[in-house]
Amino acid sequence: MIKNFRIVLDTVGPVHVGDGGTYFKKELIFVPKHKKLYIMDPKKIFRGLATEKWRNQFEHFMVRDQTKTLEEFFKDMNIKETQYLDWARYAVSLNSINLNRLPNMNTCIKDGFGKPYIPGSSLKGVLRSVFLFAKIKIDFKTNTDDAQRLIDASYDLERKEGKDLRDQLKKFSSKATEIYKDKFNFSGLSVGDSKSLTLEDLTVVQKIDGENDRKRFTHINLMRETIKPNVQIEFPLSIDTEKLGFNEDFSLVHLNRLIELYHQYYMEAFGSKFDTDLVPKGVSSSGSSFYLGGGSGFVSKTLLHLCLLEVNGENIDYSFGHKITASYLDAAFRNKDRYMHRNHFNAKGFSPKKVKLARDGQGFVEMGRVKLNLKKSVELNPKKSVELK
Repeated sequence: MIKNFRIVLDTVGPVHVGDGGTYFKKELIFVPKHKKLYIMDPKKIFRGLATEKWRNQFEHFMVRDQTKTLEEFFKDMNIKETQYLDWARYAVSLNSINLNRLPNMNTCIKDGFGKPYIPGSSLKGVLRSVFLFAKIKIDFKTNTDDAQRLIDASYDLERKEGKDLRDQLKKFSSKATEIYKDKFNFSGLSVGDSKSLTLEDLTVVQKIDGENDRKRFTHINLMRETIKPNVQIEFPLSIDTEKLGFNEDFSLVHLNRLIELYHQYYMEAFGSKFDTDLVPKGVSSSGSSFYLGGGSGFVSKTLLHLCLLEVNGENIDYSFGHKITASYLDAAFRNKDRYMHRNHFNAKGFSPKKVKLARDGQGFVEMGRVKLNLKKSVELNPKKSVELK
C-alpha cells in the first residue's frame, strides 16, 4: 500500500544544503546596524560607478588589491552607503561573526526564482538511515543471524585495523550492504523537494567546532548561507509499505517513533558525551530530531557506531565504533598530530572529539538539527484517521 504524507520539519539549528557556489569576500559587505550581510553584484557596481577612472580602479581592486575590503574601497571613492547598497544582489541576516574580516561564503541551493529550498534527496538520505537503523537495532536485540554476520564482519575489521583502514572499512561497508540489501527496497521511499522558502528565511552562520576540553569553541574561517532556526519546511513524502516492509497501518505516529529511536541512538553513541552546558540548546534536548544538510558532523551521516556496537546482556557498548572512527579520521584527515583522534579516544573514550555548532543569539545550536512537527504534518487521504499527539 502506498501512503502519502505532507510532513513539516522545524529547524532547530541552521540547515545548509550547498549548491557548490561561493561568494568571495570582495563581494560581501556586513552592515552591523542592519544585522545583514549584503551580497554585492559586480555588474551593478560597474554600471553604477560614475566615471571610467572609478571603473578602472574597481577592476584593479577586484583583481589585484588584497588589502582592502569592498566597503573600504567605496569609502575611498566617497560613495555613500545608501548608494552602494542599491548595488546588492540580495541581503541575508547576520547577527554576529567572530572575525575581524569577512571570509568567503558558501551559498545554499535555490530554485529558478532564487528562492531557497531543500532537495527531496537530502531528506530521503536521512530517512534511509532512520529505517536501516531500526532494522539493525531489532536484529541486535533479537540476536538474529544477520546481526551475528555483522558482528563477525566487525571482528574481522578489528583484526586488520593496523592495515589500510579505509580499504578495510570499504570492505566492511560492502559486507553490511550485502547483509541488508534485501531487507529494504528503497524505491518504496519517495521524497519530493520542499516548498520554496523566502530570502527572509536565510541567515549566515560561521562554522564553529565545540569541545569539552576547557569548553573550547573553535571559530573556523568559513561562513555558510543557511536556513535559519525556527523555520518550517514542508515536504511531500510517499511510502510503499510493502516494499519497505512496514504494516499497512504505518502512520506519522510510527514515523515519529522511528525518528525518536534514531535520535536516542545518536545521543547514546555520541551526543551524550558532550557537557550539556557546552551546547545548552543542542545535544541536551531529546525528541524526534535528526540532522539535515551539510556541516552537521561525521556521526550524523553514518551508522558506523551502531554497526560496530557490542551487546553485553542489557548493556550496549559503542566503544569499538569510537575506536574505529578515531582511526579512520586520523587516516582521512592528516593533522600535525598524526594520531590526534586516536589519542583523544584513548584519553576520553569517544570519537569524533568535536560537535558541529553555530551561534544563535547568545547561545549555540547544533548545525543541521531539525525536528518533525507531528501536529502540522498530515497523512493525505488516509483510510482512517490517526490521532496526532
